[in-house]
Amino acid sequence: MTIKRMAAKTPRSGQESAYMPPPSVGPPDNASTGRSRVLRARARVILTTHRSSPPLRSPPPRQGRGEGILTAGALTAATLQNPPGRREGISSDSVRARATAIVGPRSRGGAGMWRHAARRSSAQIRRSGVMSSSSSPSAPAAAAGAAVPGPCIVHKRGTDILHDPWFNKDTAFPMTERDRLGLRGLLPPRVMSFEQQYDRFINSFRSLEHNTRGEPDTIVALAKWRILNRLHDRNETLYYRVLIDNIKDFAPIIYTPTVGLVCENYSGLFRRPRGMYFSAKDKGEMMSMIYNWPAEKVDMIVVTDGSRILGLGDLGVQGIGIPIGKLDVYVAAAGLRQPRLEGEEYLSVVDEFMEAVHARWPKAVVQVRVFSESSAGIGVLNMAKQAMLRMPGINRSGEGHNQFWVLDKDVRKVKPHVLLGLSGVGGIFNEEVLKAMKESDSPRPAIFAMSNPTTKAECTPEDVFKYVGENAVFASGSPFSNVTLGNGRQGYANQANNMYLFPGIGLGALLSGARHITDGMLQSAAECLASYITDDEIRKGILFPSISRHITARVGAAVVRAAVDEDLAEGRCDVDARDLKSMTEADTVDYVARKMWYPIYSPLVNDK
Repeated sequence: MTIKRMAAKTPRSGQESAYMPPPSVGPPDNASTGRSRVLRARARVILTTHRSSPPLRSPPPRQGRGEGILTAGALTAATLQNPPGRREGISSDSVRARATAIVGPRSRGGAGMWRHAARRSSAQIRRSGVMSSSSSPSAPAAAAGAAVPGPCIVHKRGTDILHDPWFNKDTAFPMTERDRLGLRGLLPPRVMSFEQQYDRFINSFRSLEHNTRGEPDTIVALAKWRILNRLHDRNETLYYRVLIDNIKDFAPIIYTPTVGLVCENYSGLFRRPRGMYFSAKDKGEMMSMIYNWPAEKVDMIVVTDGSRILGLGDLGVQGIGIPIGKLDVYVAAAGLRQPRLEGEEYLSVVDEFMEAVHARWPKAVVQVRVFSESSAGIGVLNMAKQAMLRMPGINRSGEGHNQFWVLDKDVRKVKPHVLLGLSGVGGIFNEEVLKAMKESDSPRPAIFAMSNPTTKAECTPEDVFKYVGENAVFASGSPFSNVTLGNGRQGYANQANNMYLFPGIGLGALLSGARHITDGMLQSAAECLASYITDDEIRKGILFPSISRHITARVGAAVVRAAVDEDLAEGRCDVDARDLKSMTEADTVDYVARKMWYPIYSPLVNDK
């Protein structure tokens, strides 16, 4: 699921969009019944936080090529924005997004202090996931049959274009464009099509997989990440096309679990700087330095201080891989370790950063990402309770509130229906704990080992189906392979990853122009996703649909409708709040789908 663009390119009058939405696909007829049955179940839930575990520490700083690039680390933001320069035949809100990063002062303040600082700031913080998209089998065909988009006017020529991944097409520049842009002789004479470039990269990637068989998993994962990162550094259009068409294979590389390895090794992986970095030494200068970034329009910002990176603890500036993974792009950074700022000193820097962002990009969606390491577990539990209370037919007398437990041990005493692992401690759900789950009176005991990366998962699916039984339901934060059970059955290892939702949430937030993102909008997104699961899939233990581009459009539309219902939608560009209110559900899906960008080369024209 990887939309790296908030909206589709709008060609000149009379031309069709380069991406046509896939056929309308609704949820299965029997899906809502199964979902309601699952969510309405009166369940006993255990949340494991493992308070007795030792505090997580970051690894010592690595002496890589990035040493000295930054002198302080941690407030990191990744943004999606529009490239600089005029665009002929392209609407103001319809240009390709790009990622950047912003790094600032380290602090011991954590999420609570950030929220306090954000409230004090004049900026509007919108809680949201970041855009990405899923592949759609129909998308390539749609793109192939669409008209060529209108030309892009660029301010570069020659090698400057070849070194810019926004505009570089490698050997796909036609001869007329090579003459126009001063590229003739700078490229091999043969002109390759986009499809030939695509096939060549996929073949290279498959060759890498073949040549690294038998190597340690960490070596293979980083090798795959490197080859994707090299493509991203060279040709962003081809990079996004590869991701969209192969998101199921590549999501574990650009996101969890490989992103954890990348964060731990950022200093050694640094090759070129991306984006902006804000540190405590920039205090008093942020309002002016924010204008050093060349793009006039930014849609998304993901910000973190690097204090809680998956289950790896405080990685400081090296934690930039997490927000960039959200954007399916990469920003490399390295720096010297510095003590974290605390209290008012930290809050004042965060205030200044938010005010600077709001001054230049007042409509940007800002996602606060991976701050502190103590609040995620309780937040998950609270959201689960709120979600169940929103469902019709739930008893609100207070009895259900007593069915949630926060325990470190003694699972046998509670006999829970659901075991939530949010501890960041690998293997804490041992044989004794899992066998206790077998004594639950639930016909389908559920175990959620949510900690990332894979080494921090509380248990494995093999252990769950071995000790709990074949009727167990398993999900994890990082991907695992399915388990072969008796009689040819499959034990499904569901990946309960937010990548199913944050693309649609971000897309819906942007296209609705919502002033902020509410719990109701998040709930609508979750319910929309759940509606694509059938009763038969639930019986098999399948919890999530396949990652699909058209589902992202549906989730985005659900967020738009929720924003309209809560009177938060202000519209975007040529679609205002009244237009959104007048749209039917089908109209909203069509509106969202037509704003999704599909990677295709645009003709380039130099303005000189």
